[in-house]
Amino acid sequence: MTSLSELLERRGWAAEATDLLDPRLSRLATSADLVLVQMLPNPEVEAIIRERRRLGLPTVFEIVDNFLAISDWAKESHWMRSPLHRQHLLLHATLADAVQVYSHGLAELFAGINARIIRFDPYVPLPEQAPPKPPGFVFGWAGTATNAADLAAIAPAVVAFCARHADARFAYMGARPVYDGTFSAIDPSRAIVHPFSEHPQYLAFVAGLHVGLVPRTPTPFNAARTDWKFATYAANGAAPVLEDAPAHRPHADVARIFSTPADLEALLEELFADREGTA
Repeated sequence: MTSLSELLERRGWAAEATDLLDPRLSRLATSADLVLVQMLPNPEVEAIIRERRRLGLPTVFEIVDNFLAISDWAKESHWMRSPLHRQHLLLHATLADAVQVYSHGLAELFAGINARIIRFDPYVPLPEQAPPKPPGFVFGWAGTATNAADLAAIAPAVVAFCARHADARFAYMGARPVYDGTFSAIDPSRAIVHPFSEHPQYLAFVAGLHVGLVPRTPTPFNAARTDWKFATYAANGAAPVLEDAPAHRPHADVARIFSTPADLEALLEELFADREGTA
């Protein structure tokens, strides 16, 4: 939401982020020229869309993930596991004047629920120059617990690579329980572990990588993801090493693509041997 506000304000818009508990919600929702709702199932959203339609004002509903195909990363109590909440999301997307998404997979998946599907490429800020890199060989990943199964699939390759190379360090930014359950076999002296952080801290973390990993096992949820991590790594001078996936295939000419953990190990060895290849 912060990135969207920054982009709009540069173009002369006055953008304000709010939530359903804001006491100003009714006034804001019925007076704004445009309202963008980010994947909320709450019944207030339906009321907002219907009232704005009565007033002749447009509302856009944003879908950021394939909520119909969440996997084990979501606990049984997670709201996206509720059939009622999923129905509300589909209803709101149907009632809205347009649906906004960030990937081709989501655009195709939800093409039948709204006549207007707007797909934007995710926003990636570009530094004025490539950030300086630390000594040695730092490769890593950052993200949310939704990637736990993806990380588990590549963990043996990562652990084995770190064990072979004393000056290689694996950098991780995310939920500590995911790291402990996946990469705990890595010697602590060869790991850099940060908690999940705000976007500026995430960008600073990525700037310190020589190689950025994007594991993506073939699941319906992953098929709707974007190439945002690829773009962020590339913008910050980290060599992108991507698992084969629909969003990654268009970048095969500029990124390294792997299909198996053995492929990943081979690519890491190649980049480790040729440090210029990480530039």
